[in-house]
Amino acid sequence: MKIHNTLPLLLSCLEKWEKIPTEKKFIEEYAVPMEQSVGNFFEDFYSALLELDWDQYRAHALKIDPKHEEVRLKKHMRDIERLFEVPLSGEVVLFGSFETMDGFARFDWGNHKVFLGVDESFDDGQYIDILTTHELF
Repeated sequence: MKIHNTLPLLLSCLEKWEKIPTEKKFIEEYAVPMEQSVGNFFEDFYSALLELDWDQYRAHALKIDPKHEEVRLKKHMRDIERLFEVPLSGEVVLFGSFETMDGFARFDWGNHKVFLGVDESFDDGQYIDILTTHELF
């Protein structure tokens, strides 16, 4: 599976955004760059930022390690392939969803595409492990 690890972009934005960014900044600095991986998926996400406890969210999300998340994803992929003896195909996008979603999978033009909102806050990542294996297969 092809992996699109967009977490460095999330962290770069969060480092700059000490306060909730303006909608214009959000679109220019996050939504538009994300279009390469997910299309215009984030056009309507700005309102979600306004509902967050920004300081708490930002402090938690800035602890994300993009390399660790990719290693963790690859481990789950290997485990699933080994268990079912079937190679996985498609794409996975690791991204920040500003806690609006944890993840989902869909078939896009005959291609399996998995979206994982790694900035979820349920039990510091244990939930995303379960969700990842579910969505991959």
